[in-house]
Amino acid sequence: MDSRRWWAGLATAVLGLRVGTAVLAADEAPKPEASPETRTDAADPTKGFVTFKSGDNTMTIGAWGQFKATLDDKDHFDADTAGTGVGVEDGLSGNFSIPRLRLYMLGSVYRPWMKYKIEVELANLTTNATSNINNGRITDGYFEFAKSAGATVRIGQWKVPFGLQQLTSDTRQEFVDRSIADAKFDPARDVGVMLSGLFLGNKLGYQAGAFNGGGQNNPQDDRSFMYAVRVTYDPLGEYKLIEGAVDHPEKNILHFGVAARTGEAMKGTATAGVFQNVNNEDALGVEVAWKFRRFFAMGEYFLQKDEQANPAAGPDVNANGFHAQFGVFVQPKRQEIAVRFAQVEPDDSVSDAKQTEARIVYGYFWKGHNMKLQADAGECKYGSNFAALSGLALRNVSPGLSPANRLVPLPGQDITDKQLRAQFVLAF
Repeated sequence: MDSRRWWAGLATAVLGLRVGTAVLAADEAPKPEASPETRTDAADPTKGFVTFKSGDNTMTIGAWGQFKATLDDKDHFDADTAGTGVGVEDGLSGNFSIPRLRLYMLGSVYRPWMKYKIEVELANLTTNATSNINNGRITDGYFEFAKSAGATVRIGQWKVPFGLQQLTSDTRQEFVDRSIADAKFDPARDVGVMLSGLFLGNKLGYQAGAFNGGGQNNPQDDRSFMYAVRVTYDPLGEYKLIEGAVDHPEKNILHFGVAARTGEAMKGTATAGVFQNVNNEDALGVEVAWKFRRFFAMGEYFLQKDEQANPAAGPDVNANGFHAQFGVFVQPKRQEIAVRFAQVEPDDSVSDAKQTEARIVYGYFWKGHNMKLQADAGECKYGSNFAALSGLALRNVSPGLSPANRLVPLPGQDITDKQLRAQFVLAF
């Protein structure tokens, strides 16, 4: 891995922390928690629909959903295969969707330190062929033995400890959705076992686990496992996994983290039919975040190497990418504006084959992240050689480029797709 890329990406992320303008933050800051749960996407029990308690047995029930409208204007794009539209650029198209609609239960059983969470996806979505996610089933399902804050054991399915934005809950995102860098490099949910802990007043934390690598709701399909470790440090006080300055901290909050994974390729994308000597996928991520009163900024940089040894030998595919965003509340407790820039280079041996994303978002908050309206506008650009990338390089790239549906020969020129999204989020 090229150290120059590492330091360039880290410098880009840190630079985003220096930008700022003024106002007050949104309402309803979450209550402090001393559990490693603050490092995951578990729901806040105090915000649940209802809580039952009998001795050490507790159960909080809640739900949340996202309701989205999207307008797309794809460059030189034609989806028609029959009729009068064949050979004519489609122009603006729209759709309504429910990206996520979930019910959850969480609490403790037998002992206050024996914890559990069960979350079920109800959204009517088919399996995503790109990320290999089997929707309409459980998202989180785990038991946790948290008798010691410094050594908590978890078994089941949840998010692999890799990627700050991925580990931040869907409801607590600053934009309508995560960046293109997150889609490419972050494993999201998998089945496995993990040891985690917090020290120094929740300022220092670690997570280390072993996972199938098959992805959400998918079984083990070979002899390889994914191994992941993440270490975080919040020198000025604990950083909550919440994007935007909705908690309005009166002092600076800084967050630093580094994560690594190796072994099985994420999301079940290992070569089909290979059971023994599976190709490795190695990745490294650096994360930085900052909050102060009305301001928020974050950045991440990723390096990834995919091995090509079995069944056919070939050169390693090295990828890199980053995202950086900055937001500020422009009206006390109500309105936020934020900007984001992200870039993915799926194969650094192919020139002019980068994917970039630029967006601006407006958010209106009634109950913090639990009830909000978001609208973002932006574009996704593909370099002139993007369509020439191999299938291995394009694994987990989203949204992908469809050369067969473009009215210009590809590769050969830059393609820029524009998008406008609006989303209402309700969590209780």
